[in-house]
Amino acid sequence: MSRTRFYSAAFLSLFCLAPAAYAAGCTQSGTGALGRLASKEDCLNQKALNWQQKSAENQAARQQKLNETRDKYLNAPEREREKLQSKIQSQQDKLNATREKYANAPEREREKLQSKIQSQQDKLNAARSGQEQRIQNMRNSAAQDRAQASELRAKTRSDLSNLTGGMLNR
Repeated sequence: MSRTRFYSAAFLSLFCLAPAAYAAGCTQSGTGALGRLASKEDCLNQKALNWQQKSAENQAARQQKLNETRDKYLNAPEREREKLQSKIQSQQDKLNATREKYANAPEREREKLQSKIQSQQDKLNAARSGQEQRIQNMRNSAAQDRAQASELRAKTRSDLSNLTGGMLNR
């Protein structure tokens, strides 16, 4: 039973506090039924006026946003044209720079190839002269070896004949 009383008391307190919460923004200036009715009407008029002002401000904000969006898209082709023109100009500048860079490319390539050919010829000539020098040294060393062998043979013969006293030569 106490639960039923508690719920009914809570429900009644909500109804009692509702007009006070509703009129919290307004001040009551009169006493009696006419004064309360007049203050309620003033409060409702004030709320309606506040709502109209907020609505007008919101409408002005929406209109301003709409105008900004319209201006943005109204001038979009000009801005796009300017952007595209700047992109085209930058690409043309890059193309001109590349043309200038490679304008004399065949001559430079020819010069590079000729310098490579010359360096290869120099290396080949150096290797050829080194090889010829080694061949000449081998030929000379073979002749020197024969000459040394002849000298050694002659010396050995003379030493042997000196040692034997000339008996072997007879």
